[in-house]
Amino acid sequence: MRISDLEIQMSNLKEFRANIWKYGFSANNLYDVIIEIPTGGALYKELQSNNIAIPDGFLKNNLRLYCDEASMPGVQMSTGEYRVTNSPQLKYVYGSVFSELSLSFLMDAENIIKGLFDIWTNWMYGYSAGTSGWSATNRFRANYRDDYAVDIIIVKYEKPIFGKNETFFSGGRLMKRESKNTILPDLNDTSMSKFFQPVPVHATRIFNAFPANIASIPLSYGDTSLNKFSVGFEYESYTTTAINDGKITGVKDSVNGGFDLDLGDFFRNLFNL
Repeated sequence: MRISDLEIQMSNLKEFRANIWKYGFSANNLYDVIIEIPTGGALYKELQSNNIAIPDGFLKNNLRLYCDEASMPGVQMSTGEYRVTNSPQLKYVYGSVFSELSLSFLMDAENIIKGLFDIWTNWMYGYSAGTSGWSATNRFRANYRDDYAVDIIIVKYEKPIFGKNETFFSGGRLMKRESKNTILPDLNDTSMSKFFQPVPVHATRIFNAFPANIASIPLSYGDTSLNKFSVGFEYESYTTTAINDGKITGVKDSVNGGFDLDLGDFFRNLFNL
């Protein structure tokens, strides 16, 4: 095969600009993380029974607000090798390995979030005294995974692309503008600004996750900065779904039967379905 036999044409600036205008770029700072700790479940009751005071709505709202970094989970395919007669080594896939989910949190001044994960991990395996779960019967014993594993949802947003008729992407869906007092809470002006609400484009649901690694927190007499700590989550499986024109495709748990999950009012309220 010669180069002259191929139809080769270098991409040009006009084509590049047209595609950028149509598809844009992804920003890494538009996301939301929801840790679903079921109200009334064993983990929720354990968190509420300790000395740490967890205000109403803290688990639902503050965890997502204080989560300053998140990683969308990845997957590595497990491969084996084989040869056919004298062929080069060929590879095939026989499994998959999910990467650890890492979340980073800003620490609140009352250390509620740090205390929450201390209680959570000690509820999984009784390694520390000082919590209600510490007793003579469960010292250095593991709890049932169904009691401490929860689902985590990561939603990726993008900035709307300003086109004609205030629409975004190619779906033609009319975007909503942000009110001025939403952008500036102290402003007593409820009229609409020129800014549009972010567009949800992708969602990842992680099934049966639990904190498996809480990183150490460095302290220093040097320059003052905000304290942060990172938590590594192990999980059973995850599934992703593209959000096209405001519609979410089926979300399935591939391990536990592969059935469709009812995301309930959360997604419907989040995406105005």
